[in-house]
Amino acid sequence: MSELVGISQSNQMKLIQKASFLLTVFLCVFIPLRSVLELYTVSYVKMVPDILILGLLLWYAITIRFRFKFVLQDWIFLGFIALAFVSSIFINHVGISPFIFQVRSIGIYYIFYFVLRNLQFGKKEFVSIVMVLQIMAIFLFAFAVVEKIASKTLLFPSSIADGIIYASNFSRVYSLFFNPNTYAMFLDFVIFLSIFRRISYGVKTHSVVYGILVASVLLSMSRAGIIILVAGTILISIYMMVKYRKAIPYKKLILSSLIVLVIGSAGYLGVQAGANVYHEMVLKDSKQDSDKISSSMQIGAGDRFDNTLTEEELEQSGNDGRIYSLTKGLEIVSDYPIFGTGFGTFGSAASMNFEPAIAEKYDLPFPFYADNEYIKVLVENGILGAIVFVGFLVAVLYYYRKDLVKLFMCLVFGWFGLFYNVFEVQIGAMLFWMTLSLVKFPTFQESSKIDKRM
Repeated sequence: MSELVGISQSNQMKLIQKASFLLTVFLCVFIPLRSVLELYTVSYVKMVPDILILGLLLWYAITIRFRFKFVLQDWIFLGFIALAFVSSIFINHVGISPFIFQVRSIGIYYIFYFVLRNLQFGKKEFVSIVMVLQIMAIFLFAFAVVEKIASKTLLFPSSIADGIIYASNFSRVYSLFFNPNTYAMFLDFVIFLSIFRRISYGVKTHSVVYGILVASVLLSMSRAGIIILVAGTILISIYMMVKYRKAIPYKKLILSSLIVLVIGSAGYLGVQAGANVYHEMVLKDSKQDSDKISSSMQIGAGDRFDNTLTEEELEQSGNDGRIYSLTKGLEIVSDYPIFGTGFGTFGSAASMNFEPAIAEKYDLPFPFYADNEYIKVLVENGILGAIVFVGFLVAVLYYYRKDLVKLFMCLVFGWFGLFYNVFEVQIGAMLFWMTLSLVKFPTFQESSKIDKRM
């Protein structure tokens, strides 16, 4: 009887593994389209991933008879949630609804990771997932080209376009994420995962695909996205040259890199030129033209960097941007230093849906988004919660200390946390936790054997 039960459980685990892979592929397609689906259908469509992930967790739990295998980071994460519960419900009386909303926002993809981590996804799944991501990136690029050339007057939702206040932001490509920063984060993840697919498993990506991805990042004009792309690529190159200097075909690598840069730059400049031509021939002096559109024609990716520290840019950031978020956050922390203000009170996903009680006291706009994972955690959870959160991050790094690919992805994810609430950005959180759940990536030397067979 015990043998039959064991066989049955083994079969169930195989089914769960297949279902998990299909769910991962589905999420890679669904999440980039979620915003547009939510806009044109019903808002509850955003709950589809939650339902599927919780269903997968229940199936997995029943199959293993609820004998979960917890590691240190899991316990610390649960401790962080427990501390937030005490702060939110008993100390600050925030309410159960904002608390649950925020737990769902930061926890749903950790649950997904918790299940995937025990299923041992490997080469086959990873290679397929990256291919799906590349296809989605090319599809999003096609939409982005239309968006940029037509200055958001064709196919792009007018409700989103009208909500973009500054010309410097209007000039950026939002694609179907309706957010240029999220779009850039997605693209950077796809690029780095494509590189690691090549390094670890010998599966090549065509230079044209890389060129499209680079052009897309440039069109997003995300400073954080461009910086981490350049810095990350240089870091990977230096490591490979130092560690495997005799095994790397330098001439071929340099030539391929130059081809990608040429294609990416040509794609970016070509779309920019197309936008100017379309504006002169179609939009100019038409009812659709506006000062915002005309001004955006003069702004490129380079201008975004040049204007970073200008008086106008700093004033905008101080009024409603990241500088405002930091200064206001530190002001609130001084009043709530130990336990913070509770979940859903400062620039988090929950505070975008439930107006926090402290908003009036500190003159916070509603809705307000922090765009910084670390200041959000510090304000909502206080010094005590921030220490637990840092402990969680350190535990994750320690757990993957022997896998350089995953450590690198932690670095990328942590960088984006300076500019976005990364654990709440669905596509970023999903790709990050998905990458960490994979089996240990082979080294370059090990992958050379794989490369010869391909």
